[in-house]
Amino acid sequence: MSGVSLEPVCGELLIFPESAIRHTQATGELCFEITTYISEPIRKRWRDGKRKKLEEQLGDLIAGLIKAAAIRKEWERVRAEEERQRQELERQRMEQERLRRIDAARWRHICELAMVCVANC
Repeated sequence: MSGVSLEPVCGELLIFPESAIRHTQATGELCFEITTYISEPIRKRWRDGKRKKLEEQLGDLIAGLIKAAAIRKEWERVRAEEERQRQELERQRMEQERLRRIDAARWRHICELAMVCVANC
């Protein structure tokens, strides 16, 4: 996940873009949270609980990170493909406009030649 890092912040372990640094009060409890946008509803937060400490949830946490990374990668791939298609449509539109202008100029030239021919005949 590009632009994402792990940072310990006052007793919490968070995953987030550098611009999303949060300062919290130390609670003595560990929390790990994915704050990067993920397009599907998946678990994004693991913390010390009454029944399980964060250390006991590491398998689920790593599986969640892998799933989140795969979802994010697919989301980025889809967005890149949509952008590529948008740019291709814009290129086609511009080419059609260029050809329309060429045709219009040709038609004007033919009309001018016809007017000269009629005037000289």
